Amino acid sequence: MFYCCSLFPRCRHKEQPCQQCSSPMTRKRHTGFKLCLDTNCNHIIPICDKCDAEMVLRKGPKGDFWGCRNFKGDEALSCKNGRDPASIQWPELESYL
Repeated sequence: MFYCCSLFPRCRHKEQPCQQCSSPMTRKRHTGFKLCLDTNCNHIIPICDKCDAEMVLRKGPKGDFWGCRNFKGDEALSCKNGRDPASIQWPELESYL
């Protein structure tokens, strides 16, 4: 499942839904993050500062890290950006409960 622009087919932009509740997400509330629009969920993920894609929590030989969703191995257009979870300054989220 994905969400796409209402101007399709002129605009082919697509966004992945929230991984926890499948609701739409926004990039407008916190710079550098996508936030679930369902206020009961409030799932948040960082955005790659190199290519603007979502980051994915991955496991590596040195532990967990946030890697770009556009990582495609040695392909020419692969984004190899990664971040240590401890280096991320998470925004303070409003509680709606």
